[in-house]
Amino acid sequence: MRDDNREDRHPTIPFLSRILSFSATVGLVALVGVLAIPVLIQSVGAEVWAQLTVIQVLAGVFGVIVAFGWGATGPSMIAGATRERRPLIFRESFSARLTLYAVAAPTMIVISLLLTRGDVALSVLGTIAYLLPYVASPWYFVGQAQPGRLFVLNTIPSVVGTLLGLAAAWFTGSIAAFLLVQALGYLVAIILERRHILATMPAGEHPPYRLRSVLVLLRSQRHAVTGSLVSSLYVSLPLVMVQALIPAQVPVYAMADRLFKFGSLALAPVQQFLQGWVPEDGPQHIPGRCIRAVVIGLGFGFVGGSLIAALSPLAADLLSGGAVLVPFILSVPLGVAFLFVSGSAIAGYACLILLGQVRHVAIASVMAASIGAPLIVISATLQSLELIAWSVAISEFVVTIYQLVILRLTLLRGMPPTEPTGPSQPDPDPT
Repeated sequence: MRDDNREDRHPTIPFLSRILSFSATVGLVALVGVLAIPVLIQSVGAEVWAQLTVIQVLAGVFGVIVAFGWGATGPSMIAGATRERRPLIFRESFSARLTLYAVAAPTMIVISLLLTRGDVALSVLGTIAYLLPYVASPWYFVGQAQPGRLFVLNTIPSVVGTLLGLAAAWFTGSIAAFLLVQALGYLVAIILERRHILATMPAGEHPPYRLRSVLVLLRSQRHAVTGSLVSSLYVSLPLVMVQALIPAQVPVYAMADRLFKFGSLALAPVQQFLQGWVPEDGPQHIPGRCIRAVVIGLGFGFVGGSLIAALSPLAADLLSGGAVLVPFILSVPLGVAFLFVSGSAIAGYACLILLGQVRHVAIASVMAASIGAPLIVISATLQSLELIAWSVAISEFVVTIYQLVILRLTLLRGMPPTEPTGPSQPDPDPT
């Protein structure tokens, strides 16, 4: 029988051990990401590196289409499903995401060719490589609270692929060599994950692929993917606008944006832990844990945002060997934005989705885009990187306030937590 009071007797042990486990996984990815900046700049040049960053940002948008909301709802689905049901959830999701990859990749290649002004190798290989992580399923292991398997099956092959790709770029001076080897690392991770998860599926539970079943499944994810897609489109907009209207400043904003993303990467293990921690001791503990989770998120955002604001100029200078300089007038608003990104991420993904408020998370994303996108376009037209960054900060502030208000109202109503809508239910059309 589960001891519901174990957290009261040992409140820090499970909290710290699991969050440190997830942190080790994300920390390794972040370390390799930091290493990649100077290696690629020295190997292929700052301009090619900046173009690669644009491809990565674009992949963030199309990756949302491929992942189709499972990154947001998947952990809660897995955590709430029976052990026997979990592999089938993965199997259904994997089939759907492969289908979406086949649709999204050609479209992204075309847009990448336009943004890179016809660089075929960068556009094709960049698309293939940077969409593959969205076919992977780290959310499955997050939902199972198994950071060890996430580390071995997903992180290690991905990191090894990136390191070998960096070595290839260093010795050949070719960005194509880097992308090809990196893609192979992502592919190995996908294969290892799939083999491990499906090995636990009961005999006779391997349904054949049917497009109609995939479409039914995708409809069940519409709220989750709407919020994620709008958010991703909005997050990618600043760098895309800089590429389109201020091309000479792409390396500067790309570097500032990459350092900002490292902060978001550091937030990931905190979010992953809280997504499993908030509901784990039953419905009666959820209101109190939601409040504590939001406080943790805002506290993390304050510390991380302060570091981004203060250290980005120095970090950019060191990582680029003086080739790219990020001024404080750009790093400060991005630091402010990170504070609110942290608060909204925890309030939305660790609390509101758990409480059945996926629709409000989507609404918050639409609000951010509606407010931020026009400001970003105007700022880019005015050739101002700092105004672009402040536009991001303002829209993230609005999103955070909205989600905190919805969370407070939901908790005051005493709304019982519900499992997020998604493919955790059997396919209603067995044919």
